[in-house]
Amino acid sequence: MLKLSKMADYGIVILAYMSQNPACLSSTQIAENTHIPEATVSKILKLLNNGGIVTSTRGANGGYQIIEKAQDISAAKIIEAIDGPVELTSCVEGSHSTCQIAATCQLNGRWQKINGAVRGALDSLTLKDFVA
Repeated sequence: MLKLSKMADYGIVILAYMSQNPACLSSTQIAENTHIPEATVSKILKLLNNGGIVTSTRGANGGYQIIEKAQDISAAKIIEAIDGPVELTSCVEGSHSTCQIAATCQLNGRWQKINGAVRGALDSLTLKDFVA
């Protein structure tokens, strides 16, 4: 079953909220307004910061802000920042995993078409689509 992780789902909720509130926001403010536990918000914001989606500012007036416009942030970029590469199986081209039966598997490479379709759909969907 293909299923988005709870962390990636929360990441989209957090970014949707942030895109409608462009001020520098603390993790506490985001947690209070999205009803996501603050520890989870903090963890996701760190991943999004490492993924180049948000920037953080320290200090009394610090917090987090989205770097790009909502229409320029794909669902794929968000998911990959939180969960890592979008790959359905370990034998998908470009996968960071290794398959123990790749040398003898008759399905080797056939998942690429499906993975490409899923990736294409996630690339075409932007943060703006979630808040429109």
